[in-house]
Amino acid sequence: MRRRGLAAVAAGLMLTGLSLTAAQSAIAAPVAGCGAGHDLRTVEQAIAVIDWRIYTTAEREQIEDELSTVVDANGDGYLCVKQFRPSQGSDKHWGAEGYVVTGLSDNRAKGRA
Repeated sequence: MRRRGLAAVAAGLMLTGLSLTAAQSAIAAPVAGCGAGHDLRTVEQAIAVIDWRIYTTAEREQIEDELSTVVDANGDGYLCVKQFRPSQGSDKHWGAEGYVVTGLSDNRAKGRA
């Protein structure tokens, strides 16, 4: 009797493990990676790391909108992020000191690793 109970518990755990693995694979499958030197982040995480000091409020709103609608072309909610060293001193074009330039691009097409 005890042996049958243990077998039933083991089978239940195996089925649970398989269904969790399948669910995790289904969630992770559409998201592909980034090239060397770039970090895979959600659109929200990418927005959070941008140094916004060099943008006006209107520019920020436009950039945030474009990141989720234009840059995330495959629509999976992820972007590739690369941050460069802070600028040294005041840049004549951007007008801020020590700002961090952030490069953003879409991750590879769905289904590719």
